[in-house]
Amino acid sequence: MRNIALASLGIATAALVFTPPANADPMYPQMVRILTPPEMVCEIHGPNDVNRGTPSVDCQGRFATSPMDQAWVKDTGEFTYLNANLGLVNAHPLVLVMGQTYHIQSWTVVQSAGSATFTSDVTGHGMTISVDPTKGPQGQEKADVRAF
Repeated sequence: MRNIALASLGIATAALVFTPPANADPMYPQMVRILTPPEMVCEIHGPNDVNRGTPSVDCQGRFATSPMDQAWVKDTGEFTYLNANLGLVNAHPLVLVMGQTYHIQSWTVVQSAGSATFTSDVTGHGMTISVDPTKGPQGQEKADVRAF
C-alpha cells in the first residue's frame, strides 16, 4: 500500500514539473519575471498573439535613459519606451533562473547575473536589459536597455 502511495506521489510531482505554464498558449502572452537588477516583469508576445498581432517583448521597470516605465521591442528591431501598465495578466509569472536559456513564444530569453536578453528566434532582433551602475534619488536601481 505504501509503495502505491509513493508511486502516486511521484506521478503527481512529475505532472506538476512537466506541465507548461497556464498561459503557454501561443495565442496569449507569457509573463516572466527577470531577476536582473532591478527586478521587473516582462510580457512576451509570440507571432500568433491575439492581442498584439506581432512578436514583441514589453518590460516594465525603471530605466536610466527614459522617464517612461516600459521598454518595448518588436521582432523587427523597432524599439521604444512607453508609459503603460502591464497589470497582472498572469498573477504568477514564470520566474527566470540565472544561467538558464528559455524558448518562449518564438523568443530566446537568457537570464544572467547582470542582464536579461530577449532575442527573436525568427529575425535575431531583440533587446538586452542590464543594471545601470547609477542609483535613482531614493537609491533605487535603474536599468539600461540596448536594442539590436
